Amino acid sequence: MKIKLIALCALLICIQCTVDQNETTDFETENLIAQVSTSLSEMKPNPKLDSSQKGLYQGTVATNDISFHEKITINMANDGSYNAIIKVQDGQAHIFTGKPLDRIGTIIFEGTLGSFKVKLDNPANSINAGQESDLSVSIFDAVIHDQEASITAFKDFSTQRTSTSLGSFTSNDGSITGTWDFTFVSGGPGSLGFTIPTLTLVRDGGSIFVLNITGNYQRLCSAPGTPVPIGVVNSSFFSLQSSNSSNEIAGATLNYTIAANRLEATNAGCRDFPSANLDITIANWTWNGIQGTATIDTSSLPDFSGI
Repeated sequence: MKIKLIALCALLICIQCTVDQNETTDFETENLIAQVSTSLSEMKPNPKLDSSQKGLYQGTVATNDISFHEKITINMANDGSYNAIIKVQDGQAHIFTGKPLDRIGTIIFEGTLGSFKVKLDNPANSINAGQESDLSVSIFDAVIHDQEASITAFKDFSTQRTSTSLGSFTSNDGSITGTWDFTFVSGGPGSLGFTIPTLTLVRDGGSIFVLNITGNYQRLCSAPGTPVPIGVVNSSFFSLQSSNSSNEIAGATLNYTIAANRLEATNAGCRDFPSANLDITIANWTWNGIQGTATIDTSSLPDFSGI
């Protein structure tokens, strides 16, 4: 009987040790995620890496069926380490840890959501999945939620900050759908806002297109005590405009016009209000005889901090 009791006690102690170890591991994992999330959220581009392909990258990720579509930040040794973060709309952070995969410059990033690889070749300003022919740095073998995915990211510079927005498009007959993501580059202190140099489209099914476009996202502010230049004292006017009539996709020209604006009539001193409630006045496109509309998640637009 004593032997049985001793064996039972030993078993209970063993089970308790396993539970304690699991709780400790879960706590350490959550703590690591919180630390990396905070670090990447606050991290700024390393000025010493502005002319290098290493550094900080901002982009978007979408599964080929478009069921998952979010922003991604990739740390390519900006602080000496390799990691990435995807923050979903409910605020939850998903971390990827990177490590060298081979001797030819391939870095593999792995996390609970999936994995992807980045190939380092020659200095470049952007890295894109599925666009290796024009770029010397690429993201490939991306898998998110057990599905193939497309990731596009652009170099974030210390002197010109880069950010992205999330959007979508659909044809009027519903036969074509996909993502519609702008890239923004800040003009720095004293500028009116951002230029919009690229548009990334991921069509439902996995085809990805990165287009060089023109556009801007600006904020005009009236001076204290005067309505100039907006016409309303102590106010801000946010304006987003972008269009294209020259880029071709699969042999046909994509024509589009997007315009949005908002007047912040109580923005005394022109404070940094994110323009989350822009009124999209026009967002139409035509391609190969097909017509459709686009939309922008205005809450994903960059704010004007530091501008």
